[in-house]
Amino acid sequence: MLEMYDGKSLSDTGKIVKRSKPTIERWLQQWNKDNYKGLIPQFDGGPKAKLDYKEWDNVIEEISGKGMTIKDTIEYVNTKHETDYEQVLFPYLEQQQAANRMLL
Repeated sequence: MLEMYDGKSLSDTGKIVKRSKPTIERWLQQWNKDNYKGLIPQFDGGPKAKLDYKEWDNVIEEISGKGMTIKDTIEYVNTKHETDYEQVLFPYLEQQQAANRMLL
C-alpha cells in the first residue's frame, strides 16, 4: 500500500512485491474496505481431512515393519478406509515413515 501512496501504479507495485496486478487490486480493495485488517488472510480451514491424526497414527502402526511403499500404503488406506487419496496427498504419512526409519 505504501508504494501506491508514493504514487506507484498497480503494475509497478506488483513488480516490486512480485505479485500479479489482480492480486494488488484485491489487496487495494480490501485495504480500502477494512484498512490493515483487510490485509490479514482469511483462511476458511480448507477441506475436511478424510482421516484424522488418530486414524493416521493407527494406519502407521498397522503398516510399520511391513516394507510398504507409499503407493502400497495409498492402496491400503483407500481400501480399508474407503477414501480416494492420491500420492501427492501423503505428507503426514511420509513424515511419520521417515521418523520411524530414523528410530530403527
